[in-house]
Formats: sequence, C-alpha cells, structure tokens
Amino acid sequence: MGDCDDLKRPLVDNGDICPLKRPKVEPVKQEKDNNPFCPESQNPEHIVVNSDLELHTGAKIPQVQFGTYKMKKEECYKGVLSALRLGYRGLDTASVYDNEKEVGQAIKDSGIPRTNLFVQTKLWRSFTGNGKNGKPKCDSELGKSLRKLGTDYVDLWLMHWPGPGRHLNYPPVRAGMDRPKKIIEGNEMKFVPETWTPQLRLETYKQMCKNVSGTGRVRALGVCNFSARQLKELLLFCNENELPRPALVQNECHPYLVAKVNALGLSTMCVYKRMDKNVTFTRSLATPQK
Repeated sequence: MGDCDDLKRPLVDNGDICPLKRPKVEPVKQEKDNNPFCPESQNPEHIVVNSDLELHTGAKIPQVQFGTYKMKKEECYKGVLSALRLGYRGLDTASVYDNEKEVGQAIKDSGIPRTNLFVQTKLWRSFTGNGKNGKPKCDSELGKSLRKLGTDYVDLWLMHWPGPGRHLNYPPVRAGMDRPKKIIEGNEMKFVPETWTPQLRLETYKQMCKNVSGTGRVRALGVCNFSARQLKELLLFCNENELPRPALVQNECHPYLVAKVNALGLSTMCVYKRMDKNVTFTRSLATPQK
C-alpha cells in the first residue's frame, strides 16, 4: 500500500494520514440571513427561538409553556414536575381545571426558585360581579388560586372567557340571550350569574385590575378566547377608565382547530396590533386528546 500502509495510526484529521495530501478547501462563509429560526439573524423583528418574550409590563414570559388542561391529580403533578425538570419555566393552569393544588406541589418539589418561573392561572366566568357580601367575587377566587398554587403571586392572571357560554344558556349565546336560562346538569358551580350582561365582563376586568402591581398578588392581566369585537371594546374601556391594558391574549389555535378559529385569532391579532404594539399572543399547540 506504499506510503499509505500505516492504517493503525489514530485517525486524527490533521491532513497527514496519507501523504497524498487532500486539497485545501476554504470554508464557505455563511451569510447571516433573516431566518427567524437563526439565532444570528440580524433582522430586529425576528426573535431567537427559546428566548423569552417581553410583555408591555416589562416582565418576561417563556415562548413555550407547559399547559395543564384536563390534567388531574397525580397525572398533573407528575407531568408538571417532569416538565420542570426537563427545562420548562412557564406553567399554565386555571381555577376551573381543578389542578392548581397539584401544580403548586410540583413547583414546590422541583426545588426551582419561584422567581425563576412564570406561573399563570385564569378566572372562570362564574366568578364575575359581586357576591352576597357585596365584594367582588374575583378577589376571593384569586386568594383560593394563590393558596392552592402555594405562591404569593401569579405572573399573569387571565379572564378565562368573555361571555356566559352554554353553562348558563342555550348555545349559541348570540341567539340565546333573551331565551329562558337553562342550567346544564353538573355545571351548577360553573355557570355565570343569571343577571349577566356584556357590561359585567368589563366591570369584572376593572375589579381584577385592583389586584395588579409590580409587587402585588398579580403582576399582569390577560384575557382568553376574546373575539376582535370583544377585545376592541375592552381596550376602549381601559382607555376611558385609565386601566392597564391586557398584557396578553390567549386564543387556542392549532392544526386540529382551524377554519373559523384561525380566522378569529388573526382578526383579533390585527385589532390588538393596531391599538397596542406591545402585545404577546399565545396559542395552544394541541389539545390533550391529540
């Protein structure tokens, strides 16, 4: 084999394994492009994947969070704990999910400092308006959520639904506001007050705002499942009453939920973008069944 018979030497790629030198090839210079998935992208409008996003409050929210919809008891606890150990730092839950206690226990057992996590929960629509004691129902519900989560504050508190939904009336709501109220069996604790009106949605948001501060029980507010019209109404209401605007809009949108929902999300985004440039939108990647 001549000069190339010493095949027992370690294959160190220094160009001298064989005296038949390979030609020297200059590395091709890769130009930085505007690819949003390229960390070195120089386009200021693009973001680095896995980086946090900044809300208009100045707080940072992880781009990808671990959702807990339909997760219950031990399944929820193990799932959240595993997610935290794998690197998730954002958690999404809700009072109506009935799993805030398990989420809180997983946070505690993970050993991760609370300040390193972004925790968000949601206020269910049945806790709108004032209770029998004349005080806002949302205040006591916030206290319950915090106790279950084992934390003094949540980074984001969202209004879960903008309308009464079928837990109060015949669907669809738009055609059923003047029809007799119907309580669906098993949902007695979930339906909204029978005196619900669209104005109550705005007043509840105003009540939620009283809990928001940089060091208080709620660091930022958000809304879920709002249409473009509902969002525009809320933003105008905030302007008229000098209230903090929602820092985030969360609408479900994924390959298993398309068509009208996608169109709704896009129109909502357009409205919000015109009225406030500092806004973050989140989308569920999929539902637990998928």
